[in-house]
Amino acid sequence: MRRIMVVSPVSILLVDYVEGERGMYAEGLRAAGFSVDTCRDASGALDRAVATAPRVVVTRVRQPADLDGIELARQFKADARTRTIVVVVITSHIGPELRARSARSGCEALLCLPCLPEELVETIRSLLPPSLQEGMRSSL
Repeated sequence: MRRIMVVSPVSILLVDYVEGERGMYAEGLRAAGFSVDTCRDASGALDRAVATAPRVVVTRVRQPADLDGIELARQFKADARTRTIVVVVITSHIGPELRARSARSGCEALLCLPCLPEELVETIRSLLPPSLQEGMRSSL
């Protein structure tokens, strides 16, 4: 009897209030073999993550609501239901203070705009264990 192993795509929750960038990143991530769900802002992202259990969350630092991407990452890491989610934060400027805040919040990666989808894909892949990389497309 032969065994068939089905590898599910790695799920990503993409949190971005800029519609064009949200679409660009979602398309690039899907083309690379990821399953992508999107959320417009950080205010609904924690509930969405609890409901959908993504492996990775990609968010911008700047958000239209009071909750920014770094605080969102801190909340993910403080909640037992979401603390294992890998958090990648994208921002327009990386300074020493933001780097320190992101490290304290538990972010696994901090990327600076302009960030091409290929760079985001490679960063996410580098943060995943090899077992989750099986079956993923090697390039966009």
